[in-house]
Amino acid sequence: MSEAEVLTRTACLVRYGRPGWVALFTSEDGVEVRRGDQVVVQTERGEELGELLSSVAEHLVGEVTPAGEVLRVAAVKDRPGVPVELDDLIETVRQRDAALEPVDAEMLVDGRTVVVYCLGEVGVESERIAVDLSKGTDRDVRLSPMFDPEPGGCGSGGCGEGGCGSGH
Repeated sequence: MSEAEVLTRTACLVRYGRPGWVALFTSEDGVEVRRGDQVVVQTERGEELGELLSSVAEHLVGEVTPAGEVLRVAAVKDRPGVPVELDDLIETVRQRDAALEPVDAEMLVDGRTVVVYCLGEVGVESERIAVDLSKGTDRDVRLSPMFDPEPGGCGSGGCGEGGCGSGH
């Protein structure tokens, strides 16, 4: 492989999370990644798996705020198995508050954090459900909007409340 094929720019596009969000991430100059590599990214929610789509030239980045940082190429140890209890967790959220409309869930790289994606409104009111589920499952359960939340909104770290996907 030629050096030209190795992407070492400081900005890149990564697809991450079960919903397949695409965002700009920064990376250290020493991180050598190629298009299509599975990578570990640091987001506000924790370490997540992603797929590197493209490097981005600095002049194209402008004033875009990065969603996080590319930490490394993913290793086998970074790919947590999908525990069967994720479906049970989705059903439990649905039973606790049907208006949340949970549709999917994923385990983050740490093997402890579980994000449950909901179509309904996720906010301060749903935090108690996430806290209760965290206590009852020995996992860090977070509820997050299914669609990429507005910057500064709940689920993007802007509300400052724990349990709603903010990572606080």
